[in-house]
Amino acid sequence: MTHLEIILSGLALAFCWVKILQAPLRLPVLNFKPLNCLTCLTGWISFGLAIANNYSVTALLFLAVGVFVGAMFEALTMKYL
Repeated sequence: MTHLEIILSGLALAFCWVKILQAPLRLPVLNFKPLNCLTCLTGWISFGLAIANNYSVTALLFLAVGVFVGAMFEALTMKYL
């Protein structure tokens, strides 16, 4: 996958999970819902896809860019929708 495909796939998967399915990701041991916001989940999914595509240390950059893209998308949806 290219850089843009990883970021857009992370955003699309996070959007489907948070906005369409509206299913919070729960850990069975803990009693809280981590990663139930679009911003955080976009970053972590982008990070996971980068690791799966053999990006080594630069996968951390995908985490940062994914969080940024998720935050910008969330801001646009809050303003215009």
